[in-house]
This record gives sequence, C-alpha cells and structure tokens, in this order.
Amino acid sequence: MGLIWSAVLAFLVTNPDDMIMLILFWGIVRTAKDRRTIIIGQYAGISTLVGASWLIGLGFMTVGAKWVGLLGLLPLTVGLVNLWRWFKRPRSSGEMTAASVVPGQLSLALVWSVTVRDGGDNLSVYIPFFVPQNLWHMLTIIAVFIVMTASWLWLSPRLVHTKTVGGTMDR
Repeated sequence: MGLIWSAVLAFLVTNPDDMIMLILFWGIVRTAKDRRTIIIGQYAGISTLVGASWLIGLGFMTVGAKWVGLLGLLPLTVGLVNLWRWFKRPRSSGEMTAASVVPGQLSLALVWSVTVRDGGDNLSVYIPFFVPQNLWHMLTIIAVFIVMTASWLWLSPRLVHTKTVGGTMDR
C-alpha cells in the first residue's frame, strides 16, 4: 500500500503544471475530436515520460546509484534554459489568450509535445523513484499513473467551467 501512496504523491507533485496546460486545452475545445485528441495526447505524453524515466533509470543502474542524485540538476538546467529563452524571445504587443497559445486546431502531436516538454522536470523525480523498483512494482506505479491521469482528465474540463477558472480564461 505504501508503494501506491508513493506513486500517487509522485504524480501529484510533478503534474500540477499539466493541470494548467489541460485547463488551457479544454478551454479551446470545440469538437469531440478535440476531446479525444487531448485524452490520447495526454496519455501518450505521460507514457513517454514514464518510459523515458524507466529506461534512463535502467541506464543509471549500470552506472551506479550515486550518480542518480545528479538528476536534481535536470530541472534546474531546464528552468535556466527556458528562462534564457524567455528573456531572448521577441516582444509582442498583443495580449496572450488561451486561443493564441494554441493556434489552429488541436493536434495529437501538439498535446503530446506540450505534455512531454512541460513534464521534462518530472524525470528528476521519476528516475530515482523507478530505479529500485522491480517489474511488479513498476506495473503498479504505471497503473496508479493511469488512474491519476484519468483523474486529471476528468477534473480539468470541469475546472474550466468554474467561475474562478473560466472567468479568468475569458479575460
């Protein structure tokens, strides 16, 4: 039971940013195809992050567990690179809206890539968490992540229709 709670906690601490992106995506949904695209793209993105973390973790097992601690530098590096890009970006005079964040139609590639890019920092939590796990524990963690992703996908469109979130998005 401790493994399940650990997996829930790992998901919760690494995915609040996913909730924000999902809310933005749900805010521009127009068709049933868009809904399917968000769901499939989110699962594909989370699966990519989990798979990459597991494979990198297997690689670290061959290198040695003492090097896994260096993964803490990963989110710092990602953050610094993104901060640098933000400072170097061209300035626009227009105000950003949810529709301008995602121009055109939603695509599976867009939702997947946003999930993966936004979740890159998750690797620094997932890899050390996955390294000591055996196959059955990993399958349990994956099952928990599937359920947690489903809960994110259930909750996020409902948040779009609340006064607080929906009103903020309309502005």
